[in-house]
Amino acid sequence: MRVANLVVVSVIGAAVSGVANAQTANVEATTESPGHVTSATTFKGGAAANGMPGGYRIGSAIPLNPGDLVLVLGGDYSYATDLFEKGDTNTRNSQSIYAIWSPLAGLALGARQSVVSNRNTAFTPNTTQNLGDPAFLLKFGMPIDAMAFGAMMDVTLPTSAKGSGLNPEGFIMNAVAAFTYSVGDSLAMSVNAGYRLDNSRKIFKREILAVQRFTAGISEKNAILGGLAVESSLKVGDMMVFGPFAELSAAVPLGAPAKQGPVRGTLGVKLLPFGPDNVDVSVGGDYAIMGTPVDKGKMAGIAPWEVFAMVAAHLGPDPVAAPQMVGPKTCTQDPECSAFGQVCVDGVCGKIREVVTVKEVVKEVERPIPTFTVEGGVFDQASGDPVGSATVQFSGTDGSPLSVDYKTGNFKSWPIPVGEGLLKVTVQAPNYRPYEETLPKGKAGETKTLALKIQSAGEAARGEIKGSLKNANTGAPLKVGQIFIPILKQTIRVDAEGKFSAQVKAGRYQVLISAPKHITQKKEVEIRAGDVVIFNVDMTPKR
Repeated sequence: MRVANLVVVSVIGAAVSGVANAQTANVEATTESPGHVTSATTFKGGAAANGMPGGYRIGSAIPLNPGDLVLVLGGDYSYATDLFEKGDTNTRNSQSIYAIWSPLAGLALGARQSVVSNRNTAFTPNTTQNLGDPAFLLKFGMPIDAMAFGAMMDVTLPTSAKGSGLNPEGFIMNAVAAFTYSVGDSLAMSVNAGYRLDNSRKIFKREILAVQRFTAGISEKNAILGGLAVESSLKVGDMMVFGPFAELSAAVPLGAPAKQGPVRGTLGVKLLPFGPDNVDVSVGGDYAIMGTPVDKGKMAGIAPWEVFAMVAAHLGPDPVAAPQMVGPKTCTQDPECSAFGQVCVDGVCGKIREVVTVKEVVKEVERPIPTFTVEGGVFDQASGDPVGSATVQFSGTDGSPLSVDYKTGNFKSWPIPVGEGLLKVTVQAPNYRPYEETLPKGKAGETKTLALKIQSAGEAARGEIKGSLKNANTGAPLKVGQIFIPILKQTIRVDAEGKFSAQVKAGRYQVLISAPKHITQKKEVEIRAGDVVIFNVDMTPKR
């Protein structure tokens, strides 16, 4: 839905000089190149009830994107009988609006307004309402690899008993520490632990009914807070994300019976129709394990069950990662470079500076060093699926590792100088074994293509063995033959062209190579994790 475009300037090259009579001109050529945007991948499961990342009631330690502005509209509904008195019917619904803004990386600020309406047939008046109760939120989150650590605090300033203003004396403050662990891009677990300082008992200066306590959320005791949430994020098609989640949350009162403290089990699902950081829709329900209202209790109490729905809209800018550079603009004549305020110098656009001397003209051109690029993808060796959380590093280049596309696993390198020798490509991804592959450097303007297959850290380390069987006398390929690894009981057969290829558990092995009418050979081979072992064998015919 949102696109970020970037332009970067690079200066690369070596000097070539020539001398002529008359004036001197010193020409400097620089190149301007567009950037490709990539970003590191982390778990994106949508917003919680307060607009921060998380399930519904349990917050995640994963931070918002810097500059993101999130607006949340939510509501819940409950219906119960015999809640306060025998034969009563109680209906409760609430609506709230949140605005959350992340001014800096890891930091988020927010505010909330709410309306609560409760109707009970056993009391007069039947309907009680609670309007306003503004709340202010602060969160800090810091991701480290697959984990994130954070802290959250919110303060509610309740509406006064007469509804004519605020009653700061009755404030409620929640301070919570959060920890989140992500399993790739599809699953995350969050744990919350904290403390609630509850002064809501100071709102009313008189005795109030249990139904009023329930509607206004008034408790007489502070509480220890805790919670556990498991979220999922499953891709459906190119953009849509579907995310079921489950939570267990509790508030243990200090100085009151534990059974009066609310303990909820929550099940819900999130739908992100346009992908992460756009629009989140959440629906679900709560079940009260403990903590329903009791007469003359110390805590506000919660409904036996409750259903909820919310919509969150992300209005901030799309996150932008470090740009990648591509090759310089080539040209054949000056008009092709005029849009950049440059001229064509030896086939590339460049800026010119002239220096006049008395006797001679010296022209120096900084030419771009010839370069090549590497493109391809990173895939799971077992399933063949793209690994969107991978990074790729190229030897002999400066800068941070290159992040692959989080959907396709594809990448394209910045220009790499040509030359003699080899280029080492290193791949890393959370929950995968590091992988290295070495290839000859490319020629000027060449694009090399790689399909990098990496192994899950939970799988046995494996490598690849490949090669061919040929007749030692004629050099003809053997269409029938096999390589047998006795200790693994693994047989690898050649194809019609005498070639073979197979994945083998890492280790050192004795192998037997055989073919009809040829002498069987025994050799030793060592296969290292992620390596490709080339094994070409010439077979001697039997006499």
